[in-house]
Amino acid sequence: MKDQLVPGCVYVWFTPLSAARPELETILDETETERYRSYRKREDQKRALLSFGLLRLVLSRFLEKPPEEIRISRECPHCHKPHGKPRVLDGDSIEVNISHSGNWVLTALTLNQPIGIDIEQRSFSHHWQELIGHVLSAKEHKEWEKLSDREKAIAFFQYWTQKEAILKATGDGLTVPMSHLSVSRKTGIPRLTDWHGHEERVSQIHCYPLEIDSSHEACLAVMGQCWQICLRDGKLVIEAWLEKRGEKFVH
Repeated sequence: MKDQLVPGCVYVWFTPLSAARPELETILDETETERYRSYRKREDQKRALLSFGLLRLVLSRFLEKPPEEIRISRECPHCHKPHGKPRVLDGDSIEVNISHSGNWVLTALTLNQPIGIDIEQRSFSHHWQELIGHVLSAKEHKEWEKLSDREKAIAFFQYWTQKEAILKATGDGLTVPMSHLSVSRKTGIPRLTDWHGHEERVSQIHCYPLEIDSSHEACLAVMGQCWQICLRDGKLVIEAWLEKRGEKFVH
């Protein structure tokens, strides 16, 4: 059955860095190509190539247009540079978001509802403790102090991914301090419990943790109700495109 975009249903493609193929560069636009090539580290290039390329491939399926012809803007509303939340110019009602960390790239897509997604590779070293004051609210910090060292590390990345996903969904990004938000980190579905100065958003945003693997923490945030999350393997999308592309060149 062909995937269909309907309000309330969010598709999430999870793609390993090993799926990055140089052929993906052929469908990128000039801005994406320039940004992808600007990275010095090979791992960063792979993440950029997958982020840009896979989004075009999945959009191509729904818009029924060649991936290289789809117009996407990443203009930041604050500085106008091309590093903001992607907007699909050929489909006004389509909402997308992307995140990458460690071995994975996540691509989320839905209709009509702003979404945000974040993935972070967990680390049990202590460098992240320097960020505690920037990430946790005063209430969260009190709860965090009661945890064991290992639990503190796990909790930190849960707080981080939930809050970053929320701020990406609202479009605020890092212009709003994470410490202004409080989230419920209990077992089950986490939720936004407080937002200093924006209390009305507490009932508007819903969070959904995503299980990718044992070394990564991930979360999806949706403005409004979400009745279904469909996880898809991005590697299969790339493999299908490569096969079709090969047939096209043969004929």
